[in-house]
Amino acid sequence: MEAKKPTTGKFGLIYGTVAAIIGIVFTFMLMASDLLFDPSPVKSIVQAIIFIVIVILAIYNFKKK
Repeated sequence: MEAKKPTTGKFGLIYGTVAAIIGIVFTFMLMASDLLFDPSPVKSIVQAIIFIVIVILAIYNFKKK
């Protein structure tokens, strides 16, 4: 039997869902602490780092399989 190759759609769905959930939780944290409309660039940097880490994890796990 041949080993089944992983599909990018499966990984995209899984890690996209994880990124969306983390983004929603982060937004709720900002709302709860009343920092949602704060013009600080720190929150944008944190959001970008979270997104980049999730993308790197997805690529790493896809290549591993």
